[in-house]
Amino acid sequence: MSAAVRKRKNEPLRGPRIRYGDGAVTPYPDVDVDKILKILEEQSEAVRRSFLGKFAHSLTVDARALFLDLPAENADLEKAAHINAFLHQLTGSINTEQFYADTAGLVRAIVDASTLYDLESAAARALTAAASGMVMRRPNLAIEGAAQSVCEAAAQAVHEFAAISGVSPREHLPESFVVGFVFQRLAGLYSMTLETNLRKVWRWHLDHLGIKNSQRKEDEEVSVLTTELGQQRVDLILYSGDPAKPDETEFLSLVEFKLWTRSLPDRQKMLNVLKRIDSCPNGLLCSVVNDPLEAERAEQEGWYVAPVRHLPHKLGGRYFACTSHFLARQ
Repeated sequence: MSAAVRKRKNEPLRGPRIRYGDGAVTPYPDVDVDKILKILEEQSEAVRRSFLGKFAHSLTVDARALFLDLPAENADLEKAAHINAFLHQLTGSINTEQFYADTAGLVRAIVDASTLYDLESAAARALTAAASGMVMRRPNLAIEGAAQSVCEAAAQAVHEFAAISGVSPREHLPESFVVGFVFQRLAGLYSMTLETNLRKVWRWHLDHLGIKNSQRKEDEEVSVLTTELGQQRVDLILYSGDPAKPDETEFLSLVEFKLWTRSLPDRQKMLNVLKRIDSCPNGLLCSVVNDPLEAERAEQEGWYVAPVRHLPHKLGGRYFACTSHFLARQ
């Protein structure tokens, strides 16, 4: 079926689309199916079983979304029927005494079939969500997807704020709106905590390492972390693993948000924190800017850049979300 459905062997899957308040639609970056499935084939049975579970869970979210507006259209009912067939294949493969060996082949068949039923976006979301758990062997894959997702969601946040408020984001957009919007957009794809106190972060770090410190030592470390970061909380923390099982997750990335600046000092602050919280392998810095030249420079420097659609209500200005990924040990 793969050869018949997909136009080119290595053709990427069209990414999920963002629908804005004014009805406009913008696609996410393409998802490299072959890259993900190649890595999947290298994983243990436990990781592959978890991958199928997360893939199936994401599809159930899309199926539920088809029935938000009732009565459902016939086209949506047909999509739900096809998703149900996909889920039958996935759960049948997971819930067997002898685990289905060709996990990648099964996922590829479902992805290819999705192109026939206008379900490419659902398949792309499911692949991205499932791939986030494969950090045991290839951590960069998970964080690349997370960086893109954060960037795109931040860009949508700017547009939605303007659509809802009718005022200029440059003058009135609160950073907390962007953080909360990104948190809501990524729900179901990642385990996350919002506005996490540095004392909690430090304790989770020690728990991960199996270390116990005295209260005095903890106070000293938290004081240093607060000084390094310049605040007492981390805006957002992403965790790898199944969002339905938070006790089994590990740090994926600390995420900080900044408005109207893309400064190296902010990046250095995050690096300083990560050197002390070294159980977290990654950091993301997401900035919103309204200078096209600044966005161009960011792209040249390797940042993920997502342009914000032209604002409604005749509001002027061009806005961009820029996200930088960096490793804790770089």
